[in-house]
Amino acid sequence: MENVISCFHINTRKNILAFVLFAVALVAINIFVALSVRTYLVQQNVLLHSNYLHSYNAMKNNSDNTYLQFDAGIEFSTSKKYQNGINAEVLMQTDYSNYTDTVFWNANKMSLNDVAISKGIAKRKGLSVGKSLYSKHVVDGKIHKYIIREIIPDVLTARVNNASLITDGIIIMGFDSAYEKNITHSSLVFTNNTLDALLADNSENITNIISRYDEIKKMLLKMMPYYLLLLFLSVAMIIGFSNIEKNDIEYNLRRLIILGYSQKSLKKGFFLIICGTGIGLISISSIVSIILFIFFGTNVIVLCFILLVIIAELIALFAEENVMIKRLWRQ
Repeated sequence: MENVISCFHINTRKNILAFVLFAVALVAINIFVALSVRTYLVQQNVLLHSNYLHSYNAMKNNSDNTYLQFDAGIEFSTSKKYQNGINAEVLMQTDYSNYTDTVFWNANKMSLNDVAISKGIAKRKGLSVGKSLYSKHVVDGKIHKYIIREIIPDVLTARVNNASLITDGIIIMGFDSAYEKNITHSSLVFTNNTLDALLADNSENITNIISRYDEIKKMLLKMMPYYLLLLFLSVAMIIGFSNIEKNDIEYNLRRLIILGYSQKSLKKGFFLIICGTGIGLISISSIVSIILFIFFGTNVIVLCFILLVIIAELIALFAEENVMIKRLWRQ
């Protein structure tokens, strides 16, 4: 078999260069897709790790896992001079709620002037537990100091009303009665009650009911174009690389056919060259893809799609090799 392959007179330098260029291109495509879907992936991960059924707004609610949302914008900064503002969604704990693992990013119960920040904000701003944030109090107009008590999991928004994620994360405040008494607000509730149970209870003036599963679907739909782009380009690159290799050995393969070499040995040699290097290219692409998505945060849905891309690449590789050898043999 080695003698047959050597008779193909492969241009080693040209094929190595093509392999490297295609490998770099596949890595670049994977990096582009991973960076493009990162924000949606972060949000999808916390949704998948949570186990509530619905979230909704209400004027007043005494349930667990309830937060206060204020109409007035509450802003935070890392500086006393109120510079270096933080692009965050701000929620406030209530004085009566317990916060459970029903919501993956819930913080432990905190006191006045305590805050919890999401991991993304902590990384971006170089913050950690025990450091301070500052906020101009909407009621008294003074700059208040807040101590970071907890770093919660990376999350960009409390819930996905639409598919736009424009903040760096969430800041959760401990309960402040001055805000509750003086600033217009509503309650944001996370619950395991069914939709029928929520609709049957009109006493709380429930609005904006959103299913967690609908939020997961929204994130998936936002990521899908990038995943499909990765699938299409990966398959196209594998087919393109296979054809470059075929063109390199086509002349000598025809010559060997004319000279009467065994059809079985020639087909096997062609298969080893095309599929062997193709599988190497797929392996590099797959390893990079898995590493990237582990780094940015992965989940079962993403792993299934990566597996789908690998399977599609292998099918395309073997199908293209089969078509090429048949065409060459007929000619």
